[in-house]
Amino acid sequence: EQAHQAEFDEFIANFRDTAYDDWDLTYNQMKRGMTAWKKRAFLPNIQEGDKIYESAIGLGLNAYMTLEILQQENPSLKSVILYGNEYLRSSTVRANEFLDRMLPPLQVEKGAVCVGD
Repeated sequence: EQAHQAEFDEFIANFRDTAYDDWDLTYNQMKRGMTAWKKRAFLPNIQEGDKIYESAIGLGLNAYMTLEILQQENPSLKSVILYGNEYLRSSTVRANEFLDRMLPPLQVEKGAVCVGD
């Protein structure tokens, strides 16, 4: 358990500067490249109390990126609820850990993020 916590803390400390998925770009590089599109796609459409569902949520990085951009662009946006599923149980566990830690400062609630079949 202690080794898992240390590894998870390392992930949290470094995810922004680590290669994102299989794209050979870091989270920060992906965010810079995706911000304009995410602002156009999500800002006019997400309001307080809305729910977002992401299928194949993986570790939760893309969903978190979207919510982080929404919060940066509209700091008064509150009470959005994120749901998702993931095929791999290990990714689902990691996504839940990551989102449990990272969503509260964004004023986003986490609904069920579960293993799909």
